[in-house]
Amino acid sequence: MITIEYSPLGIAVPDHKAEDFVLEAIKFEKDINVSTENIIYAARALIVREQIKVQFKFEGEIITPNKHAKIEYYPQDLVIILNIGYVIC
Repeated sequence: MITIEYSPLGIAVPDHKAEDFVLEAIKFEKDINVSTENIIYAARALIVREQIKVQFKFEGEIITPNKHAKIEYYPQDLVIILNIGYVIC
């Protein structure tokens, strides 16, 4: 399992490279630190399609999606940054 940390100090990855970026991190079992949310969405899609094991980290807090990539709890600051509500799957 790898950890994907969302941080303003992380690297930015273009949308068209997001999925490959996550797959490469999985292949080399390397935790990554990113500043773009497209990596989170790409990883969640891969959880469902490829059954990969990933957890997310934000401000030191671990966020673990289920096998359907649903995240039950988002830290409030991450909700504001990603401009999301609690009703998303």
